[in-house]
Amino acid sequence: ARVQLGLLEADDQDFESALPLLSKIKIIPPEYEYEVYYALAQCNANLDHSAEALRYANKAKQVAKNDTQRNEVQNLLAELAR
Repeated sequence: ARVQLGLLEADDQDFESALPLLSKIKIIPPEYEYEVYYALAQCNANLDHSAEALRYANKAKQVAKNDTQRNEVQNLLAELAR
């Protein structure tokens, strides 16, 4: 339930609410790995936590399952590099 709620908050761009929810997930279900890591990267980026954003973006990149996800996380990494 925490995964879905955290992802909903991130989707709504409520990064301050999403970050603690997503950060507290101890074991991320494999089917949600990309979404959770990407959302954590986005939340941290939007809250100016650059190092954490980069760390989670790289984790998302490692678990990306298709070209859409790879392109999405690559775009985020490019934004973080600016």
